Amino acid sequence: MSTIPPEQLAAMEAGAAQFFSRDKGASIMPLHSAGFIDSLLMGIVITEACRYCRFVRTDRKHIVAMVALGVVGTSIASVFILLWMQILFVWGFGTYLDFGATRWFARYMSVNAGTTLLAFYIDRASRLFQHWWPAALIGPFAIGTCAVSIAFIRVGYAPYEYITFEMLANPAYKALAYSICSLCIVTDLLITLTVVYGLFRFKTGCTPATDSILGRLIIQIFEAQLPALAISVISFIMWDRAFQFAFPFVISQTKIYVLGMLITLNLRSTPSESSGTGTAVGGIDAHALDPVTKTYHTESHLMKDLSEVERGAKGQPEVNAKDEGDRDSIHIHYGSTSHLSPRPEGW
Repeated sequence: MSTIPPEQLAAMEAGAAQFFSRDKGASIMPLHSAGFIDSLLMGIVITEACRYCRFVRTDRKHIVAMVALGVVGTSIASVFILLWMQILFVWGFGTYLDFGATRWFARYMSVNAGTTLLAFYIDRASRLFQHWWPAALIGPFAIGTCAVSIAFIRVGYAPYEYITFEMLANPAYKALAYSICSLCIVTDLLITLTVVYGLFRFKTGCTPATDSILGRLIIQIFEAQLPALAISVISFIMWDRAFQFAFPFVISQTKIYVLGMLITLNLRSTPSESSGTGTAVGGIDAHALDPVTKTYHTESHLMKDLSEVERGAKGQPEVNAKDEGDRDSIHIHYGSTSHLSPRPEGW
């Protein structure tokens, strides 16, 4: 229930009507587009989440927990956005004051702070390098992003029921808004560069086929990370100049992070998608850890012991994973010879 006197609310409604009626295409259309984009991305999230279900039993529990958190969180964000759009364009049709209500955007930002799953990407980078330094490098920026987001909600939005010129002129509001955008840019850039560099390290130069596979994998990982980085840059540029045009990008941020996580995990394939001989598209087969004869194909599983690749390229006999005591490995085919190489933990 609003604490603003009815007379002041009527004056604010008249001011909002004058502002939004001046150019409806520039002021209202971005909000309408944000709802459409969110619904579209939510459908893709559901599709990717269904594809990921085949890995629930084999993935580590903390990865499954982060996936569940991300999907549930972004679903809650979509419910908030859907209710907001219903109020704007159905129940409150013909009124304009709700376009400036802060409660719905504050609720979305609260969910956004919990579903920007930077912990997942930090975990991926640390397992890729098998070292703690990626977490030490990226972790403080990720924690800072979450903390500043919470402060932004408490200081920038909580004291106000509606967006006013007083709120926009508040130095704390501007400082926190640009701090969030800056930290997101730095964090996303560090994650992208760290993961791409980690994958690039595994390019052997031994055979064109191996380098081609890893090159495609680098491109796929970069493509999964790029949208989140682009959204952070656009938000930083447009926040104070024309926020209505940045609004659809800000609204889609939770979906982009969750989709990037799901797409990265779904680069793998199940045993049913590999051929009976163990050869799969791309030439890399990741073998299961259980004693049952199963073959998991994935282009996201990387080679750790590259000297083994050279042995396979020289036509030496196939290495038996059981004899070597390594059942967590990658199967790489070079013409008529085949060879096993262990993958980094977590990939």
